[in-house]
Amino acid sequence: MVCRIYPLGRNVTHGHEWFTILPLVPDSTGERGKTGTVAGYLENQGAVLSIEGLRIYTALYQQLSQLLKQEHNTPCDISENWLAESGVQGFTLAGMLDPDKAIASYCKRHRLSRPNGVLEKAECHARALEEWMLNRLEELK
Repeated sequence: MVCRIYPLGRNVTHGHEWFTILPLVPDSTGERGKTGTVAGYLENQGAVLSIEGLRIYTALYQQLSQLLKQEHNTPCDISENWLAESGVQGFTLAGMLDPDKAIASYCKRHRLSRPNGVLEKAECHARALEEWMLNRLEELK
């Protein structure tokens, strides 16, 4: 995604997003202009879906990190192999990271139609990952 938005730099802190203009690197294809908007530039570069997908997975990461911190204050509560071991749903973490397999399994379990759009798939995949992690945490209790 970095190449798609260059010479803009995307910054996010505590949920607040802003863009900066990066210096042009010699021999790069980056261009600067004085017309248009950041939103228009991102749309023209095809970066909007990537940024939205990044937001979905970042929110999931933050939610699961907070959950792990609340449930298990010390790293020694969780074995090194915990994420790799087979879980209640029969998926390892590696299996859950394959979006197509994870989405198919999640939709089948919940009797849902498979999503079609890129963002809808990302949201479904994030829900499947969240469900998997919550089940893994229950196994630790």
